[in-house]
Amino acid sequence: MVALGLVDNDHGKKYLFEATPDIRRQMKALVKDDILNTNEMVDGIFLTHAHIGHYAGLMYLGKEATNAKNVPYLLCLE
Repeated sequence: MVALGLVDNDHGKKYLFEATPDIRRQMKALVKDDILNTNEMVDGIFLTHAHIGHYAGLMYLGKEATNAKNVPYLLCLE
């Protein structure tokens, strides 16, 4: 699994680079005692490229899985 978690304790934000099929484990790994933001959901997800192993975890963020509404996103295409 290729992924990176970025924690900004000064602003209480957490970010994930790459959304692998095991995104649940990725986000749980960012809930630690020394991380001030205890929310399991990250504040943003960055995808480096459109390889299935890097974006497949996004399917778990849909309304069917997390009942998420009005999730902001930015799409950058080269």
